[in-house]
Amino acid sequence: MAVDAFLHKALKNELNTSEKEIEAEISAYLSAIKEKFGYIATFVVSEKTRRYYTPGGIAKIVNPEKEPYDIWYQLFLNSGKNLDLDTDRDQVNDYRWTVFVNVRITDNDGSLMGVCGVGAFYGRLAGFAHAFGTGIRSKNQSYRTGRSCAG
Repeated sequence: MAVDAFLHKALKNELNTSEKEIEAEISAYLSAIKEKFGYIATFVVSEKTRRYYTPGGIAKIVNPEKEPYDIWYQLFLNSGKNLDLDTDRDQVNDYRWTVFVNVRITDNDGSLMGVCGVGAFYGRLAGFAHAFGTGIRSKNQSYRTGRSCAG
């Protein structure tokens, strides 16, 4: 998603497009990705407006200074990483434990456009690991699959 031409164009033109129209476009895009790959969450946060887009529309305006749940955004940006995993309680999904893959969106000049990502409930990761033929380890437990990465 972070290198998708559609998303880059939408974020670039966000302020020149009505909020309703851009919300509908990005939400449809996120819905298609969510359905195609079976994620529990897909999202985009625009750096210009701090709108948190989901398949259901604009869920909120990200504001790390006033909303404790939004600190993840600033921490990710400050990390300088292009991609990171984050475990958190998802506000959009009844505060269930969710593992998010956060990815920095930058334009061709390297300027920040926002952050996009996907999420899966923590318990579903064993299924994803099996699909990719690897294991997932956490502090308290380890999920192993029957396949090896070599095979």
